[in-house]
Amino acid sequence: MLNIEEDILMLLNKDIPYSLRVNTPYGVLTCREIVKSINDASMFGGKSFNDVLKDEKSISFAKKLLYMDNKEVSMENIKSILRKGGGFPTNFKPSLAKSIYFRFCKEGDTCLDYSAGFGGRLLGCLCTGKNLRYIGFEPNTKASLELNKLGLKVKEVVKDDSSFRIINDISENIGHHIDCNSVDVAFSCPPYYRYEEYCSEETQSIVKYPLYEDWLNGYVLETIKGIHKVLKTGGFFLVYLMNVKIEGVYYNLIDDWVHIAEKVGFSTEGYDVVNKDFSIAGKSCLIILRK
Repeated sequence: MLNIEEDILMLLNKDIPYSLRVNTPYGVLTCREIVKSINDASMFGGKSFNDVLKDEKSISFAKKLLYMDNKEVSMENIKSILRKGGGFPTNFKPSLAKSIYFRFCKEGDTCLDYSAGFGGRLLGCLCTGKNLRYIGFEPNTKASLELNKLGLKVKEVVKDDSSFRIINDISENIGHHIDCNSVDVAFSCPPYYRYEEYCSEETQSIVKYPLYEDWLNGYVLETIKGIHKVLKTGGFFLVYLMNVKIEGVYYNLIDDWVHIAEKVGFSTEGYDVVNKDFSIAGKSCLIILRK
């Protein structure tokens, strides 16, 4: 099994072609080992991975499967079995992030991640070899601390001029922290409304705005306004998104984000599509907008 240093170097040194279907494992181990707050997150009211680890029935089931397959009954193997059962939020693949940054960024660009999450985009950005400057906004206090640890670990291994800055604040306040017209590319995979629940802090968008229309007007609109303010003219605004169905209600997030972005002043250049229609987890599109 790779250690963290080897995992980072694999991501750094591999030539990963651009594709929304990029699904290589490089970098996944590193994020999982350092940004553990993902294990506290859940999907629309379900159990978090940490909750499942406390459930004796789930542990017993995993042990039974390991016995049947003649595999070692270790905690690492138990966790692997339980993760395969699904039903938990997943991290953005570092290899996919690297391929997107590599396509849209020039050498030395400043990149804004307006929803930094659990480290996949941070890791991918620092491993492009393009000396990018990453700025990530993350309101989850625990996650922001872990993202700093991740960035420091990556910089121990990646000896170039790339850099990172993690801001523990809501994305509605982007304009309070970053100079106007200073960002080259803004790229993230923002919350899918209530599809995933990251933590219960008051800074979380669904805690602040539980109703969808309020969420669009309070979180999405104000975030996009901030991005437009700090992005350079001609800069890319990229949104990796999918439409979701929650408790029988369909939410057309893709069209709603595009409508608001165009109202703020962005122009839509296109969609790199996996599935732009009704989507389930893993079937998304990259919305390409420009200031």
